[in-house]
Amino acid sequence: MSIIRFYLVLLAVTGGALAEIWEFGVDAPGSMIVDHKQGDFSLFEKTKEVRLKVPRCFVMEYVRVEVHNPVSIPTVRYTKIPHAITISYKSLQYSASTYSVIAKAARKPGCFNQLDFELGYKGKYTI
Repeated sequence: MSIIRFYLVLLAVTGGALAEIWEFGVDAPGSMIVDHKQGDFSLFEKTKEVRLKVPRCFVMEYVRVEVHNPVSIPTVRYTKIPHAITISYKSLQYSASTYSVIAKAARKPGCFNQLDFELGYKGKYTI
């Protein structure tokens, strides 16, 4: 009973501000945010898969996952193809929590020129 009381006091004192952070890849200076997702886990949810969108002509460089749960630490995995984050708790872990995922990507060199050629733009942009 004292352990539960300790966790409740910890939660009240911190306001649930304790967060674990996972980073995948390198946060390069030239990369830009291409996707940002937020969500939450209910008490009985144990696994969530968050799919990230990467626009054409961009390469995923960096993914940052932040999970707010003052009681349990989940397992977080990143799968390059299909650009998905999996957050999972074990069966007896307290899973009520929130998460935030930020994905950053860099432009593929020369891709926009090829795209312009495929779409028929001949270097003339008019409004």
